[in-house]
Amino acid sequence: MAASGVASVLGHAEMIGASVGLGFVGGTVVTTLGARGKRRRDLEDRTLEALAPTLGVRRLDRRTVIMSNWTQGWPGVPRKIRVYYAPGVLDAGVVLEPKVIGTLAVRLGAKYKVVRHHLKHCYLVLKLDRAPQAAEQEVRPPALERALQALTSLIGPTVELVGYDMAREDELGSITISHQAGTKMAAGGYRTRIEGVVSTMMAGRWRAQWDLEHDLARFEQRPLLPGSIWLPDTLPDDMDDLLDKYDQVRIPKAIDEDGNELFWEPARVPQMLITGGTGSGKTSTTHSIVGKITQFGWPVWVADGKGVEFLHHRTWPNVQIVATTVEEQVAVVYRAYTIVKERYRLITQQGFRVEDFEPLVVVLDEWSETVQGLLGWYDDVKQRGEKNKPPTLSHYSSLARLARTARVHLIVTMQRPDVQLFGEGGGEARSNFGERISVGRLDPAGANMMWNSTFIGVTIPNGARQRAITTGADGRPVEAQCYRFPSMTAPDDSEDGKRRESLKPQHNRHPRLLIVPPEPRYAGEEELPLGFWDYAKADWVLAEDRPDLDPVVMAAQHERAGDARTAASALTLLGVGTSSPANAASLRKAVTANPTGDAATIVVNAIDHELLLEAAELVITAQFVSRPMLQRKLRIGYAHAGRVLDQLAEHDVIALHDPDSAADDEQAPSGDGRVLPGPDDLASTLERLRPLAGAAAGTRARTDEDPDGDEWEPSELSTTTPGDAYAGFGEPQAIGPDNLVVGDLIQMEDAESEWVFVDEHPEPDILDAGCIAISWRGDGDEYGSVSLPADTTVMTRRPLEHS
Repeated sequence: MAASGVASVLGHAEMIGASVGLGFVGGTVVTTLGARGKRRRDLEDRTLEALAPTLGVRRLDRRTVIMSNWTQGWPGVPRKIRVYYAPGVLDAGVVLEPKVIGTLAVRLGAKYKVVRHHLKHCYLVLKLDRAPQAAEQEVRPPALERALQALTSLIGPTVELVGYDMAREDELGSITISHQAGTKMAAGGYRTRIEGVVSTMMAGRWRAQWDLEHDLARFEQRPLLPGSIWLPDTLPDDMDDLLDKYDQVRIPKAIDEDGNELFWEPARVPQMLITGGTGSGKTSTTHSIVGKITQFGWPVWVADGKGVEFLHHRTWPNVQIVATTVEEQVAVVYRAYTIVKERYRLITQQGFRVEDFEPLVVVLDEWSETVQGLLGWYDDVKQRGEKNKPPTLSHYSSLARLARTARVHLIVTMQRPDVQLFGEGGGEARSNFGERISVGRLDPAGANMMWNSTFIGVTIPNGARQRAITTGADGRPVEAQCYRFPSMTAPDDSEDGKRRESLKPQHNRHPRLLIVPPEPRYAGEEELPLGFWDYAKADWVLAEDRPDLDPVVMAAQHERAGDARTAASALTLLGVGTSSPANAASLRKAVTANPTGDAATIVVNAIDHELLLEAAELVITAQFVSRPMLQRKLRIGYAHAGRVLDQLAEHDVIALHDPDSAADDEQAPSGDGRVLPGPDDLASTLERLRPLAGAAAGTRARTDEDPDGDEWEPSELSTTTPGDAYAGFGEPQAIGPDNLVVGDLIQMEDAESEWVFVDEHPEPDILDAGCIAISWRGDGDEYGSVSLPADTTVMTRRPLEHS
């Protein structure tokens, strides 16, 4: 209208119509451009909202995503995009780029490629990918095509490839896709099924990362765990006040597949349970945990079930006591129990707070072994009227339930989950021991007790020492590599010794303790047998106050005198050049009677024979026999005393009582048996026993050719070989592939080892009708997948059932 007015004023009336038309067109153009600009701004805003979580930005700002140089169209797409992200975004080059490209593909409907990534200034520059259409039809690797087909079949036809990496020329490393099946993917069970199918069908062990908000998914092979990791020698700072820093203590235990360090936080999860068979690395794992705890200045008590695993920790700073005998272990458990009860009393009756108590760590190492020895020992010391089971078991149960709230922290280790200690299904143990580590492979029953699943941890490779399943940061079980601790016996100037010394705590805050053996009791001149409570309530003293009882002092004296070296030398054991004619003579008799036996067999026979003669003289003179008496008088262990009892009975020196018939007989005689020869028969009995040197007083030689010898344990005494690596599995049988379960052994020709484990639940091969896809894992941590016809069979060995 303004234009027509100007034309009229200038006297050009004929231009009035044209001016009106031009004004109309101009207005239309302006309006159109304004609408398209608004559409573009709306598109920019929606894209920013979609990208914000990925970029780690806290508030929406249009300067975060800048789009420029738009194409023609309604509203068109930007040819160039600059995207800024927060400095805290991790793995920007690995995870961020595919996510940004995928989100842009979904929101803008176009493909973009990263042309610049400025890591220092935290931004990406992307340009519209205008590659010729023919390039998109290029031949893709077969593994990629197989993965895309599988994901399209599982998720739907909206699946589009965003990016991928090849691990090797013929093996897919990762694949990132976008989809429009958000509603379907919201179901956790369905996502789990997709992950399982992908991991089963594709070579390797796979995992998924789901971006449900932006309809993206990334599937990638799990990173390989390292074979061995030394415990870091970084010492904690400023740990002078145990109470002030209590909540901050974090004990490193392992590394997960992403390289993240996993910790035990005792203030949050007070009790720890560690299981692992012989050779799995359980002991080194436990030593690492104890080594780190002592660095924080916490006192540690150890009940060493085998008597040798923590022997050299007696001098380790802040380890106050290492109990190596059943009697000492009973005392340790009882004293820990009384500390918990006393702390509860202080809280309830005197108004103390838990925060007032310093922490105490009690390690019950090889607890199953300890319990077995305890049961036999208790039968010998149980007094009339006492319970049938040792009170130590109830003390342990109370500790497992109550110690955590009194700042007494239990670390219990055992070779395998024991139903007698765990309870049916292991529910109570999982509740009491929130921090758990199962080192090495589990059988299905053990996996169920430890992790409430018969499949978790059943395919851990035999060759991966200290590979474990442990509780992750979120409390869920994860596979990890536990920290390795240097040898406690390595010389100080060796590499292991130097590494061990670097891990020693800087300060020894807690003095070493000793348990004083109870004194014998008498009724007149008759020595009364000591009972359970005599040992449980035995006095404790500072080690410096009783050097006569200190095994560390005695070991040092032996070392200075050269006794240990001399006593353990081959010449001494063979009786060559020794000062003991009797020992040399007995050894010569052993050699004569057993000329084909090896040196170790001869030594065992001769030593047993000498001990038998001494034991026979002891019991005939006393006219009384019991296992505690033999332990005390002969200075031998509980198990060794039991063997001596058997030898005495075998050679008619004693007649052992029948424990079943004596249990309910109130008139049953005391001791473990009845001495057969009288005092006057001592000389003749010893004369009768002396010629038996070669036979070692009836003890069979235990050699590799005699697997039926007493206490023969091939799994513990021999190294693992291909012939016995799967001793816990049944005989081979032909089984259909659709009936296989995780943890089964199957025979594979293309694996490095003859037998491999089924690593995932077998799934129907969605790309090959009538076939079953099986993912496998070998003992060398190699892996693969195979697709077998459903109507065929595969040679399989299944785990033996364990009660």
